[in-house]
Amino acid sequence: MTTTHTATFQLDTATSLDAMVSGGREIIKGWQWWSFTVQMIALVFFAPLGVIAMSFVFLTDDTRQTVITAMPLFVLVLGGFFLWLQRHGYKTLAAISAQSRFNRTSTVELTALGMSLITPHSRWFTGWKDVEAVTRSKKSITVVVSGIVLPIPLTALDDPDTVFGDVTRWFEAAR
Repeated sequence: MTTTHTATFQLDTATSLDAMVSGGREIIKGWQWWSFTVQMIALVFFAPLGVIAMSFVFLTDDTRQTVITAMPLFVLVLGGFFLWLQRHGYKTLAAISAQSRFNRTSTVELTALGMSLITPHSRWFTGWKDVEAVTRSKKSITVVVSGIVLPIPLTALDDPDTVFGDVTRWFEAAR
């Protein structure tokens, strides 16, 4: 008898974002992780400094002195804003994914052969050998294929621990 786990769900933004973070941590490693980290530092630190520097073109001498005195606060506030802005971008992508026609209602079937993702209009199958990573986070079990995260909300599963154990075992056996 073959074990099959089936779940039907509608993806929400929070689960989609959670899966993006979980899956991303699993597949973005080494120099790629460092490149994203440097990009984040540049965005959070250098972008505010650039805004401050540009403001000197339009300010009077007295105002410039105030800006110089308050520069650490400006860098902190603007850095926080740019950090929020980047996170907002990820949330927007997660919302687009969750609200797409493809994710309105999905059924996933997990077996030792692989994963089927079924919507009212399509059926997609991938074997475990084509899977790059399987993760579990606070909100989902995530299967990563070709950089695409495919979340299965934990709330859609009868027994998430058993499902994750089986999926991990099948994924590892296929490697």
